[in-house]
Amino acid sequence: MSPLTGIAANHVEIRECITFSERREVNWAPQPPTALFAGNIGVKLFSHLEKIAENDLALLYHAPLEKQPEPSIYLGHLIVESRRHTTGWDKLMEKEAAAIGQMISRAARALKSLVQAEHIYVFGIGHNVPHLHVHVIPRYPGTPQEYWGIRVTEWDTAPRGGINEVDHLCRKLRQFFDTATPTSPPP
Repeated sequence: MSPLTGIAANHVEIRECITFSERREVNWAPQPPTALFAGNIGVKLFSHLEKIAENDLALLYHAPLEKQPEPSIYLGHLIVESRRHTTGWDKLMEKEAAAIGQMISRAARALKSLVQAEHIYVFGIGHNVPHLHVHVIPRYPGTPQEYWGIRVTEWDTAPRGGINEVDHLCRKLRQFFDTATPTSPPP
């Protein structure tokens, strides 16, 4: 099942995401959202990988691992979400929209640079989880055309990884965000 249709599809699957760092339960509600939709659905979730980047208005992190049969995830599947709870683009303040857009742009540049993505998809579906979030997903070289677009994470030979691979990629992404300036032109 694709992370786009599975992880965010219902609270049960979100609760079953495996932790990346320590396995502790965190009850995020009613605090502002700081992890995958957690501040907005009022359930206990396992914490997941530390954020890759943040600003006052948005967060960026890697999508959590799926439990099927071995924990793994499509490498580079990133999520940008607003810090303030809002359910749609039409409810964002201008500065929030700008901050989210900048975060998406920088994430796309990072993925192109670090995983040699040939294309970056940005999806904001918004009907499964009532909180604004955007999926930023690389398309790797060699991806068969039938998996282009929303099905990209379903490609069975795509780069996938477990905890160690995701941690490694996230360290590289954090380093990219720490060293690249927001106004750096794309290579």
